[in-house]
Parts: sequence; structure tokens; C-alpha cells
Amino acid sequence: MKYRLLPLMLALLPFLSACGSETPAATDRPWDLEVEYGDSGVTAAAWDYGWNLRTEAAVTPTQAEGGDPLGQLASIPFVNKSKTGTLKLKFAIQPESLTVSCYTNADGYAEAVSVDPSGKDNAIPVPTGAGSYLFEVTAQWTETEAAQAWGSCTYYFRYLPEGDTGEQVGELSLYRLLKLTPDDLFGVEFFDNGQNQQKTLTT
Repeated sequence: MKYRLLPLMLALLPFLSACGSETPAATDRPWDLEVEYGDSGVTAAAWDYGWNLRTEAAVTPTQAEGGDPLGQLASIPFVNKSKTGTLKLKFAIQPESLTVSCYTNADGYAEAVSVDPSGKDNAIPVPTGAGSYLFEVTAQWTETEAAQAWGSCTYYFRYLPEGDTGEQVGELSLYRLLKLTPDDLFGVEFFDNGQNQQKTLTT
């Protein structure tokens, strides 16, 4: 009996392989960026992007700007320094180009350090210093005749100390102060992270 099943299994193999490599459906938003760290992970925030979706009727462009991420840190997803290893940046569709920058609150998020991703999982080293980190990932997908969607997107995610809950506290520096508005300094900051959370700036 098992010898009779072998030709059938061989005939189904191409079909099963095609199902496993199915291209995800394109939408009017960029592909998600999943940040994997050990056995945990998070979906990075798609912040600024210019995106194009091709349908049978036409190509529809979409633009989005998230504003200054330093004023909205509490709304940016994060992973904690509770694991060891590397951070893996995974896209539903691998971009043609990818740049990664890392900022730390040690210098008030003023200086960006370039990070080189490697391998098919775009692995980047885990920061070793103390403090909080903000990662900026810019990805580009180019237009082709077969592409259903293309464009560029800048994503953000944070890498925080173990046990940090992601609340934004007054991590102010001269660089940060120069970018604050009067409402930031004397009022209340509002963050829209899907739950309409409100947080007060602490100095």
C-alpha cells in the first residue's frame, strides 16, 4: 500500500510547495516589519511612508507622516533586554534596500549609529550599553511589472531595559528641548496608540 501512495505524494509535492510560498496579499499600507528577539517579538510602527497599490483599475498612491517620534516614544512598540542574541527584522516581502539606524537616550537620541543587517532574517546585534534605544528602519520596494505594491517606509521600534514598561518619562536634553513646542513643555501630551492613552510629560 505504501508503494502506491508514493506516486501520489510526489504528484502533490509541487502543489504543497506553492501553497507554502504564497505571496501575501498587497494592501494600501507597507508590509509589516516583525522584530523577533529570542522567543518574543513585536510589530514595528510603520511611521512615514509613500506607498503604491496596483489594482485592475489603477495604481493608488498613499502617503503618511507620523511626526517627530521623539515626542511619541510611548506609542512606539518595544522589546525588553531580557533575552540574549540578535534582533531579527522580518518582512512579509523582503525589501530591495534596507538601512537601520540606532539612537540612544544616553545622548538624548541626538546621534544615530548605523547598523548593518545580515542574512535572510536581517539580523542585527543587540545593543550592549545601558539605557533605552530607538531603532529606525527604512525599507524600499521598487516598482516592477509584476509588483502589486511598492514604495518606501520608515519603521520605529524601541529596545528597553529589562522590566521597563515603555512609559515615556522626561528624557530631556538640549537636542530634545529645541524640538519641543510650548504645549510639550507646559501642557499634556496625547498619544494615539490604538487605545487613546494619555500621558503627562515628566520633567
